[in-house]
Amino acid sequence: MKKKLINGKIERILVLSGGTDRMNVLQQILDAIVHFKNILIDAICGIYNPNYDMLCAHYKEFENISLHRSTDKIIDYMRSADVAVSAGGTTLYELCACGTPTVSYIIADNQINNATWFAENNIIELAGDARRDDIGETLVSILFKYQDKAYRKKLSLKMMQMVDGKGAKRIVEHLINDNTLKHMSE
Repeated sequence: MKKKLINGKIERILVLSGGTDRMNVLQQILDAIVHFKNILIDAICGIYNPNYDMLCAHYKEFENISLHRSTDKIIDYMRSADVAVSAGGTTLYELCACGTPTVSYIIADNQINNATWFAENNIIELAGDARRDDIGETLVSILFKYQDKAYRKKLSLKMMQMVDGKGAKRIVEHLINDNTLKHMSE
């Protein structure tokens, strides 16, 4: 993908909660950022999110919030967002490919290593583990930090360097060059 155009200020935030969001983390996130009236917020609810109707009713008064029930145009939302907030799973790699500065959070054990690695390498900041932390306050402080255009641009470039479309080629080369596999085929 082309390098992401980084706007001077944050005008649009994308919030992703995964397929089910059984812990209703989406509401925790929206409650924390709803008062950013000058920022448009697109929240994507997974198809199996049991709270979708309740969330629509709860946020209907907020003109800056748009709730979407799943979508086949996720890349358009990712590319148009100035910042994304996402669970720490494989979606982070999709956001890296788009170059969209992101804040992650953990909702499952299989996300801990991934989200922590991105945070430790200063690529995607981590708001915390939503199963035990109130991530809202941390999220807001990170978003204030992300107001700095130069910082978002630096993160975007680092993210895009993570995903270059050549991963399958590197895996094949590693497998071909791995002596263990050579001996197994003999």
